Amino acid sequence: MNKCYSLVILAGSVLICAPLQAQDVTHGTVIAFDRQANTLVLTDRSVWTLQDLKSDLPAGLEAGDRVEIQYQSDEDGVAAIDSISLFKDKMTGGGPGDITQGTVLALDRKARTLVLTDHTVWALEMLKTELPAGLAAGDRVQIEYEGDEEGVASISSITALP
Repeated sequence: MNKCYSLVILAGSVLICAPLQAQDVTHGTVIAFDRQANTLVLTDRSVWTLQDLKSDLPAGLEAGDRVEIQYQSDEDGVAAIDSISLFKDKMTGGGPGDITQGTVLALDRKARTLVLTDHTVWALEMLKTELPAGLAAGDRVQIEYEGDEEGVASISSITALP
């Protein structure tokens, strides 16, 4: 019986001590894909380095494609990219806009900027609503925004996630 308890305690301590990585998902529109530099740039101006991509890129990926990127983040930003897939809008005729999720790295209320752990910087003067009360570094958020060919045109909302 002691061996069983020891094994359970060991397994539990390994799980507790294992580094935690959050699964993050973002959606966006590709404005550039550089095959030589192995980078992907979205309209929100985020740059994704693809050296550590764990899966194949969608065939024929090009500027203008909407993509879904699933990645792992840690305290330093993007730890690994699990997959990139073409994203199909669920609504036709416009839809609600672009959505991204991530973890807040920094929030500067005076400079009106929000930085996520993937190092995307969001200019809060484009936010049409109030920030969630008590929002702070480490909080997970969902950002709904409208993009255009130049990047982010407006931010519809920022919602704190559980």
